[in-house]
Amino acid sequence: MTETSPNYLPLILIVDDDDVAHGIVRSTLEKGGFRTVRAPAQGDPLPLFIERQPDLVLLELKAPECAGLESCRRIRSLVLGRYTPILAVTGSDEGDLVHRAFEAGASDFVAKSGNPELLVYRARCLLRNGRLLKNLQQSEDRLARVQQIARLGDWEWSPESGRFWKSQQMFAILGTSQDADNGTLMAFLQQVAPKDRDLVREQFERALDDPAGCDFECRIVRGDGSERQVWIYGRREPTGAPRSVHLVGTLQDVTEARRSEARSRMLKEAVDSLQIGITFSDANGRIVYLNPAEARMHGFEVEELIGREARAFAATQHRRQTPPNRLTDGTTWRRESVNVRKSGEEFPVLLTSIPVLDREQRYLGIVTTCEDISERKENEERINRLAYYDNLTGLPNRSMFLERLHQCLAQAGRDGDALSLVFLDLDNFKDINDTLGHGAGDKLLYEVALRLSECIRESDLLARLGGDEFVVLLTSISCQDRVAAAVQRMLDIFQDPFEIEGRTVYSSASIGIALFPDDSHDASSLFRSADTAMYHAKSEGRGRFRFFSEEMNHKILHRVALENALRQGLERGEFFLHYQPQWDLRTNKMVGAEVLLRWQSADFGLMLPSDFISLTEDSGLILGIGEWVLRSACLQARLWAEQGHPEFRVAVNVSGKQLKQQDFVAMLNQVIWETGVDPKSLELEFTESVIMENADRTIETLEALKNMGVQLSIDDFGTGYSSLNYLKHFPVDRIKIDRSFVADVSRSNDDAAIVEAIITMAQSLSLKVLAEGVENSDQLHHLSELGCDEVQGFYLAKPMPADALEGSLGREHGRRIGKHEVTEWFDSRSDGSPWPAAPANPAKNSRRICAARESG
Repeated sequence: MTETSPNYLPLILIVDDDDVAHGIVRSTLEKGGFRTVRAPAQGDPLPLFIERQPDLVLLELKAPECAGLESCRRIRSLVLGRYTPILAVTGSDEGDLVHRAFEAGASDFVAKSGNPELLVYRARCLLRNGRLLKNLQQSEDRLARVQQIARLGDWEWSPESGRFWKSQQMFAILGTSQDADNGTLMAFLQQVAPKDRDLVREQFERALDDPAGCDFECRIVRGDGSERQVWIYGRREPTGAPRSVHLVGTLQDVTEARRSEARSRMLKEAVDSLQIGITFSDANGRIVYLNPAEARMHGFEVEELIGREARAFAATQHRRQTPPNRLTDGTTWRRESVNVRKSGEEFPVLLTSIPVLDREQRYLGIVTTCEDISERKENEERINRLAYYDNLTGLPNRSMFLERLHQCLAQAGRDGDALSLVFLDLDNFKDINDTLGHGAGDKLLYEVALRLSECIRESDLLARLGGDEFVVLLTSISCQDRVAAAVQRMLDIFQDPFEIEGRTVYSSASIGIALFPDDSHDASSLFRSADTAMYHAKSEGRGRFRFFSEEMNHKILHRVALENALRQGLERGEFFLHYQPQWDLRTNKMVGAEVLLRWQSADFGLMLPSDFISLTEDSGLILGIGEWVLRSACLQARLWAEQGHPEFRVAVNVSGKQLKQQDFVAMLNQVIWETGVDPKSLELEFTESVIMENADRTIETLEALKNMGVQLSIDDFGTGYSSLNYLKHFPVDRIKIDRSFVADVSRSNDDAAIVEAIITMAQSLSLKVLAEGVENSDQLHHLSELGCDEVQGFYLAKPMPADALEGSLGREHGRRIGKHEVTEWFDSRSDGSPWPAAPANPAKNSRRICAARESG
C-alpha cells in the first residue's frame, strides 16, 4: 500500500528510552491513526530508519548529553532522510536545546510535558507540510536538472532595491560562486564582455517599459577567463507596489549551439561549392537537400527538385537500380548509371550512395554523390577502342584476335571441329609507302580491309595485326578444298586496282594457311606455321597462297641450331649491351637510356634482338639471358652513379616469361644487392600483353617491385589490350607510346588524337609519358605540343655502347623543339672500330648522324 492510498496509515519511528513515555505516546499515536515502531533502547536508530523508511521520526532530546542531536544529523545526511519530518521532543524550558535541534535538522519540536493529544495534530501537520516540502523540493531539483541539461539559468532584477538574484545554474554558467557575488546588476555586468555591456544595460532598461521584454544574445566572460555566447530573455513583472516592476528572465549558454551552427554553415558552404552533385533523400526516397552542382548537372534550379523522388534523375531503364536493402546494413554502394537532364538528354554518371542511420541504426535516408563521367567515358571508349581495335581500319587488332583465337581453339578442341588460320601480307607495300607516302599507304590498308570484310563469312574473324599484315580465322571448314576456295576469294579482291588519292594503284598479297588440328594444336604454333607458309608463298613469286607443309620444316631446324648457339653464346660471353638515350622535353636533358641487347654469335654473326628474342622466349633461355641483362645494366647504372649521375636511369625490357617466374622479385632483389645499384636508377619495361596476362597476379608482382624502389613502365602502349580498370591499379610510373603512333603524329589527325588521348589519360593517372621512335623534328615538335614528357629515337640518338654515352651524361641535348638547336651525335667510327668515349671535340674519322642544325 502506497503513501497516497486512502487506507494508508503513516509510520512513525519513535526514538525514546523512557518505557512509560513511549507507552503513552505509542497509544496516543495509534489511536490517532498512525503506525509506530520503536528504535532499540540505547541503540542506533539509523539501521531501523533505513529498513522501515518511516514517514515521520519522533526523536527524544535529553540534556545535557543530547545524544538525539547526532541521530538527527545522521538521518538528515541520508538521501532517504532528506525530506522526512523529524519532531523533536524536549523539556518545556530547554530553549537552547530547541535551537540546537533545529540546527541539526529537526522540523519542529514539542514539549514532553505537553498534552499528548496535541501530538497527533502536530504529527499530521508535519506530515502534510513535509509532503508539500518534498514535492516542492523535488520540483526544484527537477527544474535544476532541466536547467543544467539545457545550460539554462534564471535571474531576477529589482531596480528599486538594486538586487540582482541568480540561480545556482546561472552561477555555473558564469563560472563563479555564490559566495563571491554581491548580488548587484553591476556584479553581473562585470562578467559581460566589455563590448556587450552597453547592449545588456540598454536591453534591461528598455524591458522595464516594454511589455515585450528583452530577447537578445551577448558574450560573457567566465571566471576562468573563457568567453561564452549566451542568450538572455527577460520580461517585466509587477511587484505589487504602485508603479513598481522588476525583471525576471533566463540566461542560456548557446556557445555549442552557435559553434554547431557555424560548422553547419561551413559544411553547407563547402558542399554547395563542390563541383560534384550531392543529394540527401529521406527514408521514402524523396529529396530533402541537394547542392547547386547537382541541380546544374541536371539542368534544374534547386527549388524545383526539393520533394521529388531521387530516382527521377535516372533514365527509365536504370530506375530499378535501387540500392540493395536500402543500404540499411550501412554498406556504401558505388555504381555507374545513366541520368537524364531536364532537356531529356541522357548522360553517364558515377553514383556513390551512403546510408544515414540514427544511433539505434534505424534507416533515415541516403546521401548520394553524383559525378558526370561523360568525358571519362569518351576517353575510356577511345582507349578501349585503341586497345582492341585497329585505329586505321576499325578491325580487331592483334590482342583481340589472339583472345578470340584462344577461345575458338578451346571450343574446337572440345567439339572436334577444324579451324584454318590465314595469314595475309601485302606485297611491295613498302614501295607504295615510300613512293606515295604514308597517307596513301594508310588508304590502301583501309581499302584492303574493306574488301576483305566483304568476302568472308560473318562467322569468320578478320583482324589487322599491324603494318601490312592481316589474319583471318575460318571456322567450321574441315575440307582443304573449301579453305582454298575461300582464300582464293581473298586473293581475287586484288584483281581490281585501288584508287588512292587520284592514282590507280595495283597491289597483291601473299597468304599462308595453317590448319587446326593437322598442323598445330595451339595458337602460337598455329601462327608460326601460317607465318612460315606465307613467307614461302612470298618467296615463290607473291600473289599466291600456300598451306603449311613438312617441307617447310627446315626453318624449324634452323631454329634448333639458333637455340643451341644461344645457349653457347651465354656461356661464351657473346652478348653485349647498347643504350639508347631518353630525353626530358622540359629540361632538354638526357634522363635515362633504354638497354638494348646485342649478340655477336660465333655461328651467325651480329644478331639483333628481333632475330632471336622470340626464340629465347619459347625455349626458356630468356630467363638466364634476362638475368644477365639485368645484372649488367645494374652494374653500369651503379658505375654512372659513382661518376656523378645518380639520377640517371636505365630501362630494361622484361618478358612475360620472366615476369611469371615465381622467384623473379627475389632474383631481382639479389641482383640489386650484389651490384650495389640504387633501385631508383633501374626501370623495368613490360608490354601491355605481358601485364594483362593474369592481371591480378601481375599487380601483386608489380607492387612488390615498386616497394623495392624500382621504376616501372608499360612499353609499346596502345598496341595491346590494357583494361582501364586494371591500368589504374598498376603501380607504374611511365607509359611508352608505341612508335606506330609516333610515326604519323605530325601527319595524321587520328594518330595525333590517339597520342593526345594517351597523354591525357596518363596525366590524369599521374603517370609520365615517353614517346619512342622519334625520327624527325615534326614528330618531336608535335609531341612537345601535346604535353609528352620524354622522348627517344634515332632523330635524337641511336643505340650506342656505354662508353660512348658517358661523355654526354648530364649535358643538355642540342636538339630543341621548334626553337631549339641540334647537337651532334656519333655512332661507330667509319672504319667499324668499337665506340670510344664521346670526345669533347669529335675526331675527323667519326661519322655525323645529326649534322643539321634547326632553328625555330
